[in-house]
Amino acid sequence: MSNLQIDITKCIICDNVVSEVCSGCGKKLYCSKQHMKEDFASHVTNCCPYSIVENNVFGRYLIATRDIKAGEIIFKDQPCVLGPRVDIEPICYNCYTPLYVPISTCKRCSLVPMCHSCKSELGHSEEECNIFSNALKDHNKEVILKALGQFIVPLRCILKLRNSAHDSKISKLLSLESHVDERRGTFVWESHHENVVKKLHIFGITTMTEKDVEYVQKICGIVDVNCFEVRGPMGVRGSGQPIRGLYVEAAMMAHNCVPNIHLSIDDKYEMVVRASSHIPKGEAIVYNYTSPLQRTEIRQEHLKEGKYFLCNCKRCTDPTELATHLSSLMCVRCKTGFVVKRDEKYWGCNKCEHKCKKELICCTITEAEYLFNGTDPTDARALEKLLMKFAHTLSPNHSISLDIKQMLVTLYREVASAKALQRKIQLCNEILIVLMTIDPGISRLRGITLYELHVSLVGLAQIQTNTDEELKLYTQAEETLRDAIKHLIYEPLHSPEGNLQRQAMSELKLLRGIIQEKTIYYKENCNNISSQTRRHNKKKK
Repeated sequence: MSNLQIDITKCIICDNVVSEVCSGCGKKLYCSKQHMKEDFASHVTNCCPYSIVENNVFGRYLIATRDIKAGEIIFKDQPCVLGPRVDIEPICYNCYTPLYVPISTCKRCSLVPMCHSCKSELGHSEEECNIFSNALKDHNKEVILKALGQFIVPLRCILKLRNSAHDSKISKLLSLESHVDERRGTFVWESHHENVVKKLHIFGITTMTEKDVEYVQKICGIVDVNCFEVRGPMGVRGSGQPIRGLYVEAAMMAHNCVPNIHLSIDDKYEMVVRASSHIPKGEAIVYNYTSPLQRTEIRQEHLKEGKYFLCNCKRCTDPTELATHLSSLMCVRCKTGFVVKRDEKYWGCNKCEHKCKKELICCTITEAEYLFNGTDPTDARALEKLLMKFAHTLSPNHSISLDIKQMLVTLYREVASAKALQRKIQLCNEILIVLMTIDPGISRLRGITLYELHVSLVGLAQIQTNTDEELKLYTQAEETLRDAIKHLIYEPLHSPEGNLQRQAMSELKLLRGIIQEKTIYYKENCNNISSQTRRHNKKKK
């Protein structure tokens, strides 16, 4: 049975009118509980709390068919295709582990970058290997290598479609949005024609007929528009490289700059999509394709260039960005109001109604970006000075200011002075206030920021001389750490965030022990002081 939303009025077992609702998917499918039980084995594979619907705004997208609780799994998805990004350092095209000079290659085709330890076929299949081996007989190796990163994922999509034509999941791949018409004649189109269409032709995969050219360009569009960034395996010298993964079910989620899902991908590349907050029945299941802490202008540019649409969500259409003011400037006239976008030509203060031309706003932002990019990201003093300078022109939560604040939080991690700890606590709280609005519910960023906040609270408690204040800070740190764990608990086990979650659990246990010891000591100390006071008063009498 398809996930497409259809008007079911008759029981799928018999022709009687439906009355029983499946608790798993929230759909009325059966006339009785008996028929529901009888069909369980066949229905369970398609039982999910969402349907695929279609409209002129989003195209095909997912909606909840029942109320979905925060933290509840909506679906799990395996990638149809994995492959390297075009703009990354060398990696193994089979297991995606980083490679280092001298770069080793596949022993069979002598073309594809591949680590010596790879034995089984993961990404680099025997069929793919044979294609390259045959191509090298008649074509220059360097010419193929130059375009390899660009055509490898489209090639894998085409091979997957040919070899798995009867797989319903794979067949959905071609139904994904490609935006072929919007891409036609652009630089991206010409680049793919040169480096993908022509290369697949010389491999004998496709021809140069109009039909095949359109087909390959459609595959390229599907890859560019729908691929997710996936964290690759760790290398021997540090972190892994990001790779591309095409997840068919997940690609059908609509975009919204305030998401209602939490997405994670484990080390086996399985994607788990959960509700980050309560999703009522009938509401769209939405994911933010952009960085949540970016201002509207940057998010819109990213969506227009990479996804070929402009977002009209509540956050994008609100000049204040849901009262966070990530895009706003400070009013130079009244000094207290926020200057926000009024229309395509003018911005205006929300207090004194002072108006500014768009050109002036653009110049101010360009200058701020120039100063920010020219500041040493490891120099806390220089960043603080810049933040103070921006306080006269940018809103406190402007995206550029938030970037600086995040950098400072990282830098103050290594500083144990009371002043640095107090400043880091202030910065974390300022970032958290914004995240609560633009990334509500279960949030990876909030989990990490809360963890950093707890570290500073513990550090401040350790240098306190006042026992009462020390215990208060430890208690606050414990509450903050518990909150951080609530967000990080859903992270994959072997991810950096998963490791942080395990570390947080261990630290929570230690913190509770410290609080218990301090509480006992504090009570005993208070009792001793009280006893001494009573004895002293008796002597006086």
